[in-house]
Amino acid sequence: MNGLGFSANTAVFVNEHLFPALKKLLGVSIAKKRECQWQFVWAKEGRILAKRDEQSNAIHIQSEQDVEMIV
Repeated sequence: MNGLGFSANTAVFVNEHLFPALKKLLGVSIAKKRECQWQFVWAKEGRILAKRDEQSNAIHIQSEQDVEMIV
């Protein structure tokens, strides 16, 4: 990272570009994750995924109705 002007201790985050509707859905999913104490919600290759914990299977969030699967 030094070649880019960052120190070795600087955290770098790469955000995937999402369409506005998916970005909103990601925000709703993250809020529900916090409310229900799930560990993971993330975007990958234009899809929103969620996992309760390291051992659980990921679910694909495609709509706000799918967000209700986070309980």
